Amino acid sequence: MKNLKKFSGELGFDFEVSQQDWGIENADPKRVVEFISYYESFEKLTEKESGDLAQLIFQSAEEHLQENYDEAVRTKVLNFIQAHNSEFPLEFGYWKSLDPKVWTISSLINESKNV
Repeated sequence: MKNLKKFSGELGFDFEVSQQDWGIENADPKRVVEFISYYESFEKLTEKESGDLAQLIFQSAEEHLQENYDEAVRTKVLNFIQAHNSEFPLEFGYWKSLDPKVWTISSLINESKNV
């Protein structure tokens, strides 16, 4: 909970203690590249912190890729997945398991070379 409050403050989100799906609720398709840069600005994250930020990134990427196709963003997300997927195994496994015909991010994850 402490890490979510910190992330919320640094990313400009309102923080509510009752937020169960912090990453999903705060997703913003216009900020996916910013969220990836934020994630990569940390030298070391716990698996929980990585997972929380991965949820934010994956949901934001999903919304972005559904709304408009931008090759630069798609490439940035794909590079993020390839570089960091082992840091958030639970979230990675969840998003990977979703139907790629419905979830664009799942299709992208399955395309990743490091899967």
